[in-house]
Amino acid sequence: MPGGKHQSCLWIILLTFGVRQTVDAKPPNIIFMVADDLGWNDVGFNNPDIISPNLNKLAAEGVILNQSYVQPVCTPTWSSCPSKAVCAPLNRTFLPQELKKLGYATHAVGKSDNRLQSGDSTQADVHLTKIIGSLPFVFDPAQNGGWTQFYGNNFPLRGGKVTVWEGGTRAAAFLHGWGLQKTGSRYNGMMHAVDWFPTIITAAGGEVKDKDIDGMSMWEAISTFGPSPRTEFIYNLDNSSLPLQGHAAIRQGDFKLIKGFPGLYSGWYPPDQEYDPQSDLEAYSNMLKYQDIRGIARLYNVKDDPTEHVDLAANRCRTWSSAWRSG
Repeated sequence: MPGGKHQSCLWIILLTFGVRQTVDAKPPNIIFMVADDLGWNDVGFNNPDIISPNLNKLAAEGVILNQSYVQPVCTPTWSSCPSKAVCAPLNRTFLPQELKKLGYATHAVGKSDNRLQSGDSTQADVHLTKIIGSLPFVFDPAQNGGWTQFYGNNFPLRGGKVTVWEGGTRAAAFLHGWGLQKTGSRYNGMMHAVDWFPTIITAAGGEVKDKDIDGMSMWEAISTFGPSPRTEFIYNLDNSSLPLQGHAAIRQGDFKLIKGFPGLYSGWYPPDQEYDPQSDLEAYSNMLKYQDIRGIARLYNVKDDPTEHVDLAANRCRTWSSAWRSG
């Protein structure tokens, strides 16, 4: 990679809510800014070593989302939002179309995959200021976790992009703007990428009439700091012969079940250590050798153990095994 720098792509979603504060109560201005592969540890409000004073200020004045989830890679996350059509059926309605029904004029600036160095987060911070000025807004960064191979960092979370570990799917995110009743806080309610579509429509004063969608509006829950309506979601389900993005994982309540291969990057990668691919390659080799593609189950309490160190399924199996031998 260029210069061997610490690298990660930034994905930003912005909604401005300043207009509703005016006398005529017009709908809020909405800005979506999107870029790729932002790691949990690649933002200043999660990692004080990252210099991003504007983002830090906005996060501190808004609501940081501690459990905002996305897909292991970008394309399904884009389609989940859904903010633009990516490999999607032509009969689906996307966010810009729904906003136009509410009287909005929409404009899209296309995605590019020129990854930003996380060491250059300060530069991204400056560009952000130029774009939005002093307007308040809602912000949701990552479309997947940081890509470990290319120096994206998700520490202390486990794994990275193209995995179903928390480091590949738990997005650094916050909201800032009009209507938030408890700012300067971290919201621990569960949210998924599919929820952004109805959440944004609701925040804009509209209503999602299509009930045949997976998303739930989170606007009332987040704006009032109430309980999240979401209690479960699927991280991924890949039945291909080599599920490189992780075979399957599901979250229900505080518990996360992973079935089969979780993805190539399965370690913990402190930012002060050089990435060594050898251990990940060995894990991949073992998967092929022992056919651990759809077999082994892992269970974690991600509320008490968000870094996924304690495999409850393995501990229970060891307990049962010990009891069986002693009996």
